[in-house]
Amino acid sequence: MTSPVILLLMFSAFSFLSCRERTIVKENIVSEIEDILTMQKSAWNRGDIDGFMQGYINSSDLVFQSNGNRLRGWQAMLDRYRTNYAGDRMGVLDFTDIEITPLSDQAAYVIGRYEVKTKTAVSEGLFTLVFRRKADGWKIVHDHTSSAFGE
Repeated sequence: MTSPVILLLMFSAFSFLSCRERTIVKENIVSEIEDILTMQKSAWNRGDIDGFMQGYINSSDLVFQSNGNRLRGWQAMLDRYRTNYAGDRMGVLDFTDIEITPLSDQAAYVIGRYEVKTKTAVSEGLFTLVFRRKADGWKIVHDHTSSAFGE
């Protein structure tokens, strides 16, 4: 018969490993999503809208909401960016105040601030992103962005 002390020690060791494993998974999720945001920022600042869009799920299920408008689908969002931000209108993008919260090993949400500086203006605002783990990695499935100056 196993003593209660040994059972308690085994349970404690298992709980510690389980907690440590969850911490490692959370850290990996945060790091992977940070990499995507860095990739998006770099692509934007190169003037590469297609590269920026690689962070989003290429699906009609993608949802983008901004200033009272809702778009559905990757292509609609790409077209919006090409229409509104092509060329000099892209400016320089920066993200700040980023908070990444894993909800599970398959989903996370991100809040933060963005700023786009062009030669003639500064646009800034807040965003909330929902990420899902897909076969090809983490992808944004929902983007809610608000601008302090409207879009």
